[in-house]
Amino acid sequence: MKRLLFVLMFFGGITILSNGQEKGKNAFEITLNPAALFDASAGSLFQMPYLKARFFLQENLAFSMGLGMNFNSGTSHPFNSNENIEKNTAFEFSLSPGVEKHFGSGRFSPYLGTALTLGWRTSGGKYIVGTTRITTHNIWTNGNYPAYFELGLSGLAGCDYYVTDNFYLGFEFSPGFSFTRYLEQERNNSGTSVTTPPSSSVNFSLYSSSGLRAGIRF
Repeated sequence: MKRLLFVLMFFGGITILSNGQEKGKNAFEITLNPAALFDASAGSLFQMPYLKARFFLQENLAFSMGLGMNFNSGTSHPFNSNENIEKNTAFEFSLSPGVEKHFGSGRFSPYLGTALTLGWRTSGGKYIVGTTRITTHNIWTNGNYPAYFELGLSGLAGCDYYVTDNFYLGFEFSPGFSFTRYLEQERNNSGTSVTTPPSSSVNFSLYSSSGLRAGIRF
């Protein structure tokens, strides 16, 4: 309920502020996950890239910059004992510069473009149960969230609908390739060190954002 009120206040405030203004040369937007408003298990309210800025060089040509950040942490006490501890952290960050060609001059504005993505993740953990002590570097204790560097190139196809002169809602489809370099992973289990060498992967995805983009031009 609090999430829904927040979104309604956000949309209402921006709509009031944007009424009667002409489209500007800059835009700022966030990506929301509508399902999270009604189902807590649907994930975060905000989706990566969380934030995106646009700079319109011309009315139909824009440079864009996406910013994504995500932090995961977990602390538990296995077997319900305060002496047993499992702690993990992982931090993700990405930048996505791109260019967009917009079409149409009315409220409905489809666009095509391309974007480059640079991203990385750090990760580590500690697991202590009795005499068993495990520390990890570049990987979550149970193997989740391995550390990596990523380079991606994707196409962009989306549309904006201007609810008012400079407040818009939209969606985006972004198929593309990505190269991921996973870092060397180290586990230290009660004095015994186990190292997993670096590895790489190349992926192609037909990614379509299920999020609702909401932005304002100024």
